[in-house]
Amino acid sequence: YNNVAAVDLTSDAITVIFETITGYFFASFCEPVQKLQTALVESALQIFDDIGEELRPTPAKSHYTFNLRDIWKVFQGLCSV
Repeated sequence: YNNVAAVDLTSDAITVIFETITGYFFASFCEPVQKLQTALVESALQIFDDIGEELRPTPAKSHYTFNLRDIWKVFQGLCSV
């Protein structure tokens, strides 16, 4: 048997990941738009954290929990514009 364990990423690590992704995407935009990158990442992560706290799994809906895939879909949609 094998045990596999994974630790959740810290919010700082998640911020670096998404700031890097949006940095490449926003590079072609003008300076005022590029300045929105940090605020966009911070607000998206704050909303993600709030939703994770407020919408906990219940016995009736235990099949879904929020994870990084959900926030990735937000940035994927943004970068596909």
